[in-house]
Amino acid sequence: MIDASNEELHRQMLDEHMELRLAILHIREATTPAALAAAAVLLLDRLAAHIDSEERALEPVLATIDAWGAERVRRLRQEHVAQRRDAERLRAELATPPDRSLAWDVQPFVEALLADMAAEERELLCALRDDTITVEFGG
Repeated sequence: MIDASNEELHRQMLDEHMELRLAILHIREATTPAALAAAAVLLLDRLAAHIDSEERALEPVLATIDAWGAERVRRLRQEHVAQRRDAERLRAELATPPDRSLAWDVQPFVEALLADMAAEERELLCALRDDTITVEFGG
């Protein structure tokens, strides 16, 4: 049985994903290179905090929750390596004065992040739900 703390963790991760989606909305609403750069920095900061949160709180639970735990943790770590690499690349670009070409670099990052969050919700966070099926073998 999944306990209440796992349900709380599920909600926390979804709330953090919502914060990331709101930061992405600010990126999409930016009308100048400077506003886009500021919104991108905010997204990168929130993403770094979210990755840390997942590694600290989510990984230990996923690792032991069921038979697929080790694979879920492996996929999450692989995703984080790619996200950190891409975020560092974008941060390096943001260290220079922003121009209109910044949008061409931010857009693929945002699209990849949205896809990663959707996959994570579908494939990883589902293990935390209390509505999973439990099979008991009795004697």
